[in-house]
Amino acid sequence: MKKYLVLAAAVFVLFTAVKLHFISSTMVIDDEAYYGMYSRHLAPGYIDHGPVVALLVRASTAAFGETAFGVRAGSVALLSLLSIALFWFGARFHSPRAGWALFLISMTTLLYFAGSVVVTPDTPMVFFMMLALMLYYAAFFSHRYYFYPAGIMLGLAMLSKISVVFPALGVFLFPLIAPDKRAFLRCREFYLSFIIAAVVFSPFLVWNFQNDLAFIRYQGAHVFRPGGIKSFFDLWGAQAGLLFPILFFFAIYLPGQAIVNRIRARAVDPRRLFFAITAAVPLGYFMVQSMFSRYEANWPAPAFFGGIMLAGMHIAEHWERLRTLFAVQVAASCALIAVAVVQVVYSPIAFPAGKDVTNRYYAYQALAGPVREFLEREPRYRSLRMMSANYQIPSMVNLYLRPDREAVAISVAGYHDTLYSFVYRDATLVGQDYLFVWLGEEIPNNIRRHFNSLERVATFPSVRAGRVVGVVTLWEAKGYRGRAF
Repeated sequence: MKKYLVLAAAVFVLFTAVKLHFISSTMVIDDEAYYGMYSRHLAPGYIDHGPVVALLVRASTAAFGETAFGVRAGSVALLSLLSIALFWFGARFHSPRAGWALFLISMTTLLYFAGSVVVTPDTPMVFFMMLALMLYYAAFFSHRYYFYPAGIMLGLAMLSKISVVFPALGVFLFPLIAPDKRAFLRCREFYLSFIIAAVVFSPFLVWNFQNDLAFIRYQGAHVFRPGGIKSFFDLWGAQAGLLFPILFFFAIYLPGQAIVNRIRARAVDPRRLFFAITAAVPLGYFMVQSMFSRYEANWPAPAFFGGIMLAGMHIAEHWERLRTLFAVQVAASCALIAVAVVQVVYSPIAFPAGKDVTNRYYAYQALAGPVREFLEREPRYRSLRMMSANYQIPSMVNLYLRPDREAVAISVAGYHDTLYSFVYRDATLVGQDYLFVWLGEEIPNNIRRHFNSLERVATFPSVRAGRVVGVVTLWEAKGYRGRAF
């Protein structure tokens, strides 16, 4: 045990140092800035997510300021705590080697590393749902009073991202499927845990009823975007990359193996069956639904929680046979992380224009330098409220330019509602002049028609290692006519 503790401490210090260097050396991406705006306007719910990410960013920026480091520091803290919890869980309920394996997976897998250096609702979702699974496991296999904190963690996970209802359904089904755990169907604490989760989640439900079911309507349209075979393979190929193929295989194969054995009435260790069911339910949903709908790469994350737990346990049990394969998994994942970090922070490789996804960290570079300097020289434009026609641009403006009056987003030309639609009602913006900010050389005509006139003020290139990777343009926008025009 002592050996694994020393090794874990060394890995923890190294990876935490890398993460802190990353979040202090790069600009936030535009979605992170948007969640920073959540934290300025705290509410029980938002049109696209629950409130936990807003609370996380609010706590983080209160401690470290409204900077790139401050916005993201909470993500580093949460997933670092999760790695410690996984080590404790594996060592306490399985073996020290299982704790070490789970710790290494959570530290070195690209999925978890990315979640710790980019703040999104996925970060608290992963943290609280994996804690919930560990606590439910402890309740089933150690003491039923663990059901109480498990319910709280489940409620917070649901407030982070609603997709955790699928592994939660697996938890609920477990005592029905595991013969020697059916006594829990008569256990008061088991049901109380779900009531507690519902109570924790209830402010978000109330907010939705007060706002014409805004979240349900938005997500309904978002989730059922038409997809096909290409989008299916793109999605699951991305999952294999985020987990690396070895862990990806174990995270799918091991739950499937346990479920098949249970269907065939073969003996299955209930400890394995618990994680298998909590993985199989979301895996089944996302696999089937992604055949018909186009999903983003981060959406199926809850499908892998149970499988990752099984992988750590399986690797520990078969250490002599799997240690080399696991070493390949860890080494390859570390190499992927190293390449990604070096490319984002230091830009050593000049990819062709449009081929480098890490350019997203530099697309708004002009805001932090030339645009700020221009506005300091031009009080006429600085006095205008800044506006754009998507949620990302004003969020970056608010974070990096700190205008006296918060920049706003309008939802025109078929663009969906955003946080700004609720904070700044469209009717209050009509008839005024603005400094319109756009990412690109020209503003589309279907946006232009919502203003009496739009005149270009200035153009600023965003530069990365001597290469132009984006263009920010400023426009004097006179007489906003409103969304319905």
